[in-house]
Amino acid sequence: MNAIGKSISRAVIIRAVALTAAIAAAAATSVMLAGTALAASQPLVPARCFAQVGVDHVVFGPDSFFEPNTVQGPTSFRENAGPTVVTYPLYRGTSRGRDAYYVITDASDLSVARALGVNYTPKLARAAGTAAVQDSTSQVGSGNGIDFPASVDFSHTRVLTPSAQGFPPSAAQPGAVGEPGGNHSTVSYRETDGCYDNESVHYASFDASDPTAAAIEDVTYAPDLNAAPSPGCADPAVVAATCSREPLIAFTNGQTGAANPERQGLSAAILDALTPLNILKEVPEPTAQFDYSPMWDIHLETWTGTAVAQGLNLRQTDFSTAQQQITNGLATGFPAGAPFGPSGFIVNCPVVSLDVNISG
Repeated sequence: MNAIGKSISRAVIIRAVALTAAIAAAAATSVMLAGTALAASQPLVPARCFAQVGVDHVVFGPDSFFEPNTVQGPTSFRENAGPTVVTYPLYRGTSRGRDAYYVITDASDLSVARALGVNYTPKLARAAGTAAVQDSTSQVGSGNGIDFPASVDFSHTRVLTPSAQGFPPSAAQPGAVGEPGGNHSTVSYRETDGCYDNESVHYASFDASDPTAAAIEDVTYAPDLNAAPSPGCADPAVVAATCSREPLIAFTNGQTGAANPERQGLSAAILDALTPLNILKEVPEPTAQFDYSPMWDIHLETWTGTAVAQGLNLRQTDFSTAQQQITNGLATGFPAGAPFGPSGFIVNCPVVSLDVNISG
């Protein structure tokens, strides 16, 4: 099990990812239409990839790998109309003799995912037996009563001081740090907006295995998560059988400006106090079986000076197109000039919903 915490009210809670060793065999019963196109009815807006028009808003759930991409849930969590906030059932357990409160967002076992109304994520089982996962003998059951070997220290003060360019910050310290080693309440989290396949995706940010990333996203610093196998394991040239991660591209130096519809990246997130609009490679849907994982393998991407000078550093909303900028010589890894690839840390961000483009 893994424990983390963050909420809008800053309540001290603990969140657990349910990992089970068994992976239920399943096959897709339907497929989605081939790739989506960038719709003229979906203009870029500063705080999310696209305006919420001409779309079906779809909430992910335990059967998202098996249903058409316009079918919702059912899930145990819900969103506001924004969607800007997700509300999860709050469960109660223990950790070292203390009360612990947590939410469950994913399960690697299909029957558990359906029983709890959470995302089915078989890839998570591949992290079992590593330091990224806490071992617990507790039964998942109704979700309550899990005993965690360790929880989270919330006593730290978050520090995030921008540098002149925004990223990397001149000072960064996460506000919560994971420790080594019948409840009907709910808890609400502010959602993070991102981009997927030229559509807007919404997810909840919980942990990062890097302290600077944890400070930027205001999430729990959980260094042991980096033991999840393994950096670059889902990249096209690798595709390891033991992979528990999925790639995410984060631009370091995209355009900034709180009112700029082309804004994107970590500098923009720090300077504008808005989402970085990271780009996810996969989400739970039939064409992605079973690639999705909330353990995002961060790939930092940096626009070249030439791209910036020529105004070619435009917002990217599709993973393969963002990767193509490397091939075109317009972007590199980070720092500038470095090869593009895994940056050596992960963030734990389970997806909640997707604005599916239906206007063509």
